[in-house]
Amino acid sequence: MRRWIGREQEGADNNRPLQTRKRTGRRPILNEIDEENLRRFCQERPFSTSTIIRDNLQLQCHTRTVIRKLHSIGIHSRIPARKPLITAEHARRRLEFCRANIARNWDLVIFSDEKTFCSSDDFRKTLWRTKNTRYNTENIQPINRSGRLSRGY
Repeated sequence: MRRWIGREQEGADNNRPLQTRKRTGRRPILNEIDEENLRRFCQERPFSTSTIIRDNLQLQCHTRTVIRKLHSIGIHSRIPARKPLITAEHARRRLEFCRANIARNWDLVIFSDEKTFCSSDDFRKTLWRTKNTRYNTENIQPINRSGRLSRGY
């Protein structure tokens, strides 16, 4: 202990304080090329799992290593925004309806309650994306409403 305190004082006197050297440690398994490939793959196919990413890029590492590397480059696994799948025809017809009914007095319209039961396999997925990109088109999970049963009350 005295030795280190003496070295600290000696270095301060000579304007050369003690510095911690960079430790070598274990070399990273994934290099910059792998990192760029990970980034590109997640942009092209965001709904992939870490196992699929590792296998497609032929990385010789654990899936947890892939996840840690994605986190370090700012890509995280998130639940996607879910929106109905609207074709160009649907959008055109909705716009026509709006234009035709813009002057309607909606206070006179009665809306009835309705409960919808879905039997479709529209399950929740996760995707890899960067911050503030939730509502980008490629990050939205389209939902198809097939197999619906509606009951009005």
